[in-house]
Formats: sequence, C-alpha cells, structure tokens
Amino acid sequence: MSADPENSLGLTTSPIRNSLPLISERFEKYRQLVVCMEAYIHDHLTIVTTSIKSHEKLRKSTSIDSVVRFETDPEGSMQVTETSEIEHAGSHDHDINTFFRLLQDQTESLIKQMSLAETTMKSQVIPQLKGLQSSISTKQKEFSHLCHTHEKEYKLALQQTMKELEHFELSISKSEMLPENAKSDFRHDPYFSKRILMSQADAQLQSEQKFLNFIQKSETDLRLAEIQTMQELKQVFELFSSILVHLHEDYSKSFQKLNSHFQDIPNDLEWSRFLKVYDNKLASTSETLPGLSHPSSNRDSIPEPHERNLETVTFPNRRHFSTVPILEGVLARKDGKFSSKMSSHYYVITKNRFLFEFNSRVCSNTQPNHVFFLPECTVKDLVDSGPYRFKLHGKDLSSAFIKSSKTLVLEASSEDELKTWYNVLSELTGLMYSSQESRDSD
Repeated sequence: MSADPENSLGLTTSPIRNSLPLISERFEKYRQLVVCMEAYIHDHLTIVTTSIKSHEKLRKSTSIDSVVRFETDPEGSMQVTETSEIEHAGSHDHDINTFFRLLQDQTESLIKQMSLAETTMKSQVIPQLKGLQSSISTKQKEFSHLCHTHEKEYKLALQQTMKELEHFELSISKSEMLPENAKSDFRHDPYFSKRILMSQADAQLQSEQKFLNFIQKSETDLRLAEIQTMQELKQVFELFSSILVHLHEDYSKSFQKLNSHFQDIPNDLEWSRFLKVYDNKLASTSETLPGLSHPSSNRDSIPEPHERNLETVTFPNRRHFSTVPILEGVLARKDGKFSSKMSSHYYVITKNRFLFEFNSRVCSNTQPNHVFFLPECTVKDLVDSGPYRFKLHGKDLSSAFIKSSKTLVLEASSEDELKTWYNVLSELTGLMYSSQESRDSD
C-alpha cells in the first residue's frame, strides 16, 4: 500500500503517524499487569491467614482469562498453550501469557498454611507492587497531560492554517472577479494573503516537527518504561518466590519453577512482539527506535514521512498568477525629510497595483511598513538630488484608521535598476508631478 507523495506535501495533510493513543493503551496494559500481580500475591496472603479454601479463590483470580493479554505474533494474541506443552517448550515460549497460565496451575498445589511468610509479604512484597503501580499511574497522568498539550498546540496550528488558507482562497476569488481598473482592499491582495499564509505554514511545520519529536520521544520512553517495569516485577517476584520456597520443600520446587519461568522472559521480549504487531503504526524509524524493522514487517510498503519545508509543501493556487509580483526588489529609502540617511527595504508591486514596503523579503515579515495603491500615486525622477533617486507620492494605506499622504524618496543601486522601477511605476501611477507640485513637495 503506497501513499501519494504529492498528498504528503499538502499543507493541510498531516504525515504524522500518531501512536499516542497506542502508547496510552500500553501504559494501561502494564498498570493492569501490576494490578494482576498484586492481586495474585495478596490472594496468597489471604490464603496464608485463612484456610485452604482460599487457594481456590487464588486459582480463580489468576485465571488466564482475567490476565492482561500480550501480543505473541503479528496477527494478535495466540492461544496460550497447556501446561504440559509449556514444560517441554523452549525458553522462547516463556512470556507473560504462559507465565500466568503456569502460575494458575502451581497455585492449585498450594494446600498448606503459610503463616510464617505473612509478615514479610505484608511489609515488603505488597508495598513494592503498590509503589510500582503508583509509579505507572503517575507516568500515565503525566503522559496524558503532555499528550493533551501537544495535540492541542498542533491542532491549533492546523486550524490557524486552515483559516489563513480560506482567506487566501477568498483573496484569489476576489482578485479574479475584480474589474481591471478597480481598487481592492490590500488585505485581500493575493500576494499579501499568500505571504501571511506562508508565515502560518512555517509556524505549522515547526509545530508539526515538535509534535513528531514528542511522539518519537514518547515511544522511546515507553520502551524504557516497559523494560524497567519488567525488571522491577522480576525483583518483586523474586522476593515473593523466595518466601514461599522456604516454607516447604514442595513449595520450594513449585515456586522455583515459577521464578525460573519468569526470569527467562527477556526484558525486551514483549517490546519486540509489540513492534512486530504495531510497527506500521509507530512514528519512529529504525534509526531512532532500535529493533523497529524485522523480516516479516510490512513497514517497507509504507513510506516514511518526507521532511517538509516551505519550498516543498503545496496548497491550492500557490503558484496562481495573481500572487506573482510585477516587480520586487531591495531599494534604499530616505529615513526622513530632514535626514540624509538611507536604509534598505524590500518593495513589491503586485498584480493589483499595490506597492508594499517590508523590512525584508522573508515571509514571516507580514506587516508592511507602507502600502500604496499606485493608480492614486505620482512618481518623479530626482536625478539632481542623487544619481539613481526618484520619489513616490500618495496615500499610505498600511494603517486601518489613518490614511495619510506620504512621500517616499527611493534610490536604486544602478541606472538599469532605476529605469526598471521608474518605468513600471510610471506606467501604473497617475500623472507625473506637475512643475508646481514638484516645487510644493520640495
């Protein structure tokens, strides 16, 4: 099953494999495992302090049907084998599922009192399991909080992008329906709308990468948490087993078998099986998460997400003709009427005959310093005051409330650049300055 590479570049298409719900379920599964283990040992304590009838309750509470099931192959959990098969199977069949089945059978053989072990089980074994359960619950709460925060941030970024994309589409539609010589609101200028959209797209991609990093880190943290949980469970069960081993020789043999079975389970066995079943749902790669790929995996048929940037993402009308400037470039501008200092700014003339001035050409700079509708402006050559200077006079539309007249004294870097800008501005503006206007403005 192959994905369309073009779709993965769509601005509103999320390429992230969100495994956070799967990780949350995995934490709950291990918490339930600890709960089951605690219930089993607590039932042993009840048996020790009451009577042999409690052993029946113990056997029932450790029934394989009530235990958390773990994956054993890519198709899902397999039927746990019978005890006789377990005893003759190799260590590769030692897992959590078979362990609980063996535990149930061994429980049925416990028929004598265990009063000498009661104090130790109450003071050491049970508290450790409760502490482990509390630790897993705390990790669950912290993970849930972080999930909510990161998902909310990412969704807000996507929503804002959709909003700006709708505004951009609207500006395209209005631009296409605008009469040739009509004046439009510069806020609906396709170039300006696209510039804002590109800025939001950049913010979205950063949020997207942050969200992906969080998912990959969560998967790595899950792996470490599983191994740590297995190690602690082994330690707890080691102590529990040793208590019962010393009660009686028969009990010793029984629990030595249980402990041997449990200790034979590799720390990463369940993790490796988890990868075999869910590797195509995890966002990590084999480089960031060891053991992710295996021979029977279908992961190769699912393409990894592309590294996205503003040059590769696509969205409708990105290359629409109305978004391509008539002319753009860097010009020097006189800072004030009585100042001789010149500073560089980025200027753009759009298809709708707006002139925008920005501090730079980067798309994150979306607030123009000045906006002029060129048909309502005049332009004059200022060769006498500078080699490549000219000035533009008109109303500055950049403020939503104040539309004041403004004169920009601009300077090109060469004669060719001066001719290019001057000719385009002359064609798009109104009449040239009259002699009287020139004197008045000077």
